[in-house]
Parts: sequence; structure tokens; C-alpha cells
Amino acid sequence: MTQSASAQTKQLTSSARRQSWNDLRVRFWIGLFGITLLVISAMTFRQISRGIEERSFLDQSVSVDARILEISGLTNIRAMSLSTAQPVRVEFTLPGETEPRVVEGYMPAGPGSISVDDQLTLRVNPNEPSKFTNQIQPTLWAYQLSLPAVLLPALLLVLAVALVKRSSVIKTAQTGILRAAQVVTVERSLLAPDARRLKVSLTDDPARRVFVVTWPNKSGGVAKGDVINLIVDNSNSTNAVVANAYDA
Repeated sequence: MTQSASAQTKQLTSSARRQSWNDLRVRFWIGLFGITLLVISAMTFRQISRGIEERSFLDQSVSVDARILEISGLTNIRAMSLSTAQPVRVEFTLPGETEPRVVEGYMPAGPGSISVDDQLTLRVNPNEPSKFTNQIQPTLWAYQLSLPAVLLPALLLVLAVALVKRSSVIKTAQTGILRAAQVVTVERSLLAPDARRLKVSLTDDPARRVFVVTWPNKSGGVAKGDVINLIVDNSNSTNAVVANAYDA
């Protein structure tokens, strides 16, 4: 088949441009963008909730000087890491009281370590003394939200790839050439419920290479063995779109 050296650029309708978002090559990255955005949003919500809860506790708590009596039920522990919350028994006197209290609770996870007989300052809920923390100042919001912020470049990268893929689909539809292809298989796609995933091969390709195109349901029924028209990239014959989905 003889192909022209250059292809005339075709003007696409707004409907045809919208169709480019439904191409499976684009839908994959749009789906990945949605998942990444959901993960970042969930992490941000969780971190903000924790920050608000932390600040609320510190605002309502009182400062006391305390001594650690036991860690995990033992009285001879030295340098227990706080990589996870540790069950402790502590002794302290609340403001306005004269007698010390011995309270069991959990030392929250955080940096550093604790030992039996450590003297430290705690923030204690006066209405529920078993709730306390050795954190005196709230965690900075910049640190609290650092992990979601680290993922933002990945989100933007995924979006950029989706836009590049869409631009490639539009360019193919505008500048590609019309060629016939035979349908090898017809499959449903979770990425595009309103379309079919077709494996096709060009009828004029001696190698009969098989590749995938997106068949919108609005283009009508399609079955194995059908011959359909594609708009095919001049430089890559396996990069194609269904012709009637991009007709003016």
C-alpha cells in the first residue's frame, strides 16, 4: 500500500476530542491518577485529623512532673524504644492535689526511648489521667503533612503522562491515514465500561501484527472477524484509533 509522505491535519469536533479521554491508553493513566489522588486525600485527611486531635489534647491537658515506675510490667528496663506505644505505670501529682497518683496507660509512639525511673514532664488529661503524653508541643503541620506532600510530584507526573497519551491519540486522529483492519478478539474492559477492547490486525500488513484499539459502544456492534476502518499513525502502524469514533 502506498502512503503519502505527509498527512493533512484533520480538524476534530469537540465530541471527537472528548472521545480521546475514553481511549484505553489514556483511561489507564486517568485511573491511576484517580487512585493516587484518593490515596493522597485519605492520607491528608488522616494526618489533619491526627493533628487536630493532638492539638485538642494538648490544649485541654495539664503539665505534670512524672516518674516512670514500670514499662511493660517490668521494673528493670533501660532505654525502651518508643517506635511503638509502650504500656507504662507512672507516678505524678495533678495540680491542686497533694497526693501522688499511680496511673497505668500507654506512652505514645515517638522519637527516642524511655527507661524505668526516668523523670519527665507529661501532659495529662485531668479528667482521665490514664491518657497522657510526653509530647509538650504539637507536631508542626509541615512535618505532619510531609508524606502526602512527597507524593504530590508523583500525582502530577501521572497526570502529565495521561495528557501526553491523550495528545498522542488526538495527533493520530488528526494526521493518521485510513486503513482497514480485521477484528481478532472482542473483550470488555474495566477501564472503559462504555467501550470494547479490540485486538486487531491490519488487512494490508503481511506480518499480521496484532495490536489493541478502543471501540466505543456508540459505534455499534462489533464481532470477531469484522473488518473495520482505523486511523493509523504514519510512523507506527500499531498506534491507531477507530475511524468512526473521530469522524467530523
